[in-house]
Amino acid sequence: MTSRSPKYRKNVINVNFALLYTFSFTSDEFFVKDVITPGSELLQTMGIKLNRVDVPGVQNWTHLASRLKVPNDVLREFQGQSTERKSPTKEVIQWLADRFPNTTLIDLVQALEKIQRNDAIQIITKQFPDAVG
Repeated sequence: MTSRSPKYRKNVINVNFALLYTFSFTSDEFFVKDVITPGSELLQTMGIKLNRVDVPGVQNWTHLASRLKVPNDVLREFQGQSTERKSPTKEVIQWLADRFPNTTLIDLVQALEKIQRNDAIQIITKQFPDAVG
């Protein structure tokens, strides 16, 4: 009987984790709560794009929040946070994930389409090409 080395076990664990990760995202639905997580690069980049309110004619995080049916009182809370150096886009997406855990990336992309933010859509489709089709 041969003994398995720690290096072999590590490789098996890595392969098993990769398979588990792949299988967890094989359905047609990618949930916002699972893929746009706090601290993720995707959320950071979305925030940079959508937090800007100084570009005339370009819709921003407030328009996205409206499309996602964020209540006005919650929206006002997030507006106050923009002056405190927090990302209101991150707050909107986190609120969405917490309140509506079955929201998919497709739902988010559709809201972004309605506010004509193809740049933000491209960020999502670059990282999750199979999620939005």
